[in-house]
Amino acid sequence: AGAGAAAAAADSVGADGGGSGSGTAAPGGGEVVPESAPAVSTTVAAMEAKRAEGGDVAEVMAEYERVKRELEQMREMKAKYEELRANHEKLRTENEEVRKIVGDMYVSVDEDREIKENYQRTYKEIIDSITANTPRTAELMPKLYDLMVRMNDEDIRK
Repeated sequence: AGAGAAAAAADSVGADGGGSGSGTAAPGGGEVVPESAPAVSTTVAAMEAKRAEGGDVAEVMAEYERVKRELEQMREMKAKYEELRANHEKLRTENEEVRKIVGDMYVSVDEDREIKENYQRTYKEIIDSITANTPRTAELMPKLYDLMVRMNDEDIRK
């Protein structure tokens, strides 16, 4: 019968911690505010059923209070999640705006590491090709210069 009270209280709350649709819209059209009347009537019915069985009504009330506390914790967690999601969205938007402003000048840490590795690899290819029968300096030097400029740009921005 204690499970009946938990189920009754859970029925009044949807999976997202909000009302199951049996609420009224908040003024201004915000989130749906759950009505407690269905939960209370269900709890009263569960208490009457428990009393008819000769059981302890205190168990039903204890279960109801436990479920009520858990629901409040879920609402708090949902509020924290929504705040984090909003902050994440704000940061993502700001990052996109920065990229629009600086364009190609923005280089992430991973891109910076890749530029340095490409520079070192290209430099090694140039050095190795000098002793080869067909040097590739004419092909590789422009690439090396581009990488040097990108590295210098990154150092200037730091």
